[in-house]
Amino acid sequence: MTDYKAIKGKTVQSLASDVANAEGEGEIWFNSTDKDFKTIVSFGSWSTGGTLSTGRSDGSAAGIATASLVIGGVTEGEVESYDGTSWTERGDLNTDRGSCASGGIETAAMIVGGGDPTVALAEQFDGTTWTETTAMTTAGKASGAGTTTALIAFAKGPPSSPTNESWNGTSWTEVADMNEVRYYASGVGATNSDALCVAGQNASPAYVAFVEQWDGSTWTALNALNSGRSTLGTAGTTTAALAYGGGSPASALTERFDGTSWTEVGDLATARYGVSINCSTQSIAEAFCTTGAPIPAVGTSTEEWALTTVTGPGAQNVKTITD
Repeated sequence: MTDYKAIKGKTVQSLASDVANAEGEGEIWFNSTDKDFKTIVSFGSWSTGGTLSTGRSDGSAAGIATASLVIGGVTEGEVESYDGTSWTERGDLNTDRGSCASGGIETAAMIVGGGDPTVALAEQFDGTTWTETTAMTTAGKASGAGTTTALIAFAKGPPSSPTNESWNGTSWTEVADMNEVRYYASGVGATNSDALCVAGQNASPAYVAFVEQWDGSTWTALNALNSGRSTLGTAGTTTAALAYGGGSPASALTERFDGTSWTEVGDLATARYGVSINCSTQSIAEAFCTTGAPIPAVGTSTEEWALTTVTGPGAQNVKTITD
C-alpha cells in the first residue's frame, strides 16, 4: 500500500476546519468535523473584459484587475483606468511612449524609459496628473517592478544593455547585471528588492525563455518558461505568477509559476504580443491582458483571468475543494 508519508515526508493532518486556499493547494488533510479527506485544486481561465477607449500596443500597467491603469503605448500617451467593468480616460503622459518599466497602483503609479527613440524620462501619477521626476542614468525600453518609491528597471534595449537601475523614491542607482542580458522582457514584483525578469529577446536576436529573480543584490536563474517569447504580459508575485501572450509570432499561451516551475494553463482567447506589461501588484487570480497586436491590428479588446470553481474527480473517499 502506498505510504503518503514516504512520498510527501509527512503524515495526513487531522484538522477541525479546512486549510486556507493559498496554503492548502496540493495538500491533503482530514477534516474531523466533516469526517472526510480534503484537498484544494485551482483552475483558471480567460474571459472577455471591458473595451478600451484607445487601442495600443506595448503599453505599461499598474494596479489590480478591479482598480488598474493601462499607460501609454507605441506613439501613445493616453492613460485609462479600469474598475472591473469599464475603462475611463485619465490624465495623459507628458511624453508619449511605450515599452516603459512601470509599477505602483491606480492612484500612485510610475513609469520610466521607453519611447522610440528611447528616453530615460520618469513620470509619476498621483491619481489625477503625471509629473516628471528624476530620470534614469541611461535611456532604454525597459521592464520593471515595484512602486513609486521602490522600483527597479531592467532588461533595457534595444540593443541589449546590462544596465539595471533601482529607484528609492529620490534617485537611481545602478545595480548588478542579469545573468542573461536581454530586452522586451516582462517584470513581476512588488518592490525593487524582490522581482522576476521573465523571457524576452537577446542580441542574436532570439526569443528566450529565461527567468531570473532579483533579491535586492543579485540575480538568480530560475526554471525557464516552457515557451520563449518577448513583449508578453505578466502578473502576480515572485512565488505565484502568470506569463501570457507575447511573440513573435503572436502567442495565446499562458503559463503559471508556483515559485519553482512553470505550467501551461488556459490560453488567451486571442493570440497577441505587445500587451500591456509589468502589472507588478496583480494577483494571479485577477490578471488582465490589454490590446496588443496583431488582432489582426492593434485593437481595444481586453481579457481577464480568474480562478474558477470546478469540482475535481477526487479519489476514493477524498473530497476535492476548488477555488
